Amino acid sequence: MADEDIEEIILDVFVAIWKNTEKLDGERDIKPYLASIAHNLTKKKLSEISKNTNLVEIDEEKEYSKENWSNTIENRLKIEEIDYILKELSEEEYLIFTNFYYYSKKTKEIAKKLNISDVKVKTKLHRIRNKIKKKFKERGYGNEGIK
Repeated sequence: MADEDIEEIILDVFVAIWKNTEKLDGERDIKPYLASIAHNLTKKKLSEISKNTNLVEIDEEKEYSKENWSNTIENRLKIEEIDYILKELSEEEYLIFTNFYYYSKKTKEIAKKLNISDVKVKTKLHRIRNKIKKKFKERGYGNEGIK
């Protein structure tokens, strides 16, 4: 996410608090309320990001430390492998997987968006995970791929 998007979310959190000050309980801690608003606004912003962004591009935005370089390389290879596998999926499967795992959408939200049943979304997620596990095993990753 761009710095501008993060700043916008932070500002929106405080605007939401300002607009709802009368609803806040003065005796309760405000931190969970702040976290909930920030979480929901972040999910909303991520869902607005282009569907064409692939997992490698998302991973490139992270900063890496020298101490974790070997883990970073291994994780990057796994992400590239998952990205490659996802390209083999149908458009519907791709949308279900990315919306669920990368944009933290609930299965009911995905089902509504794609005009399919919630059960079908859950079934597809199960099958997609199995496909990815199988491909990881075929490519020598063993059980440390997707869990």
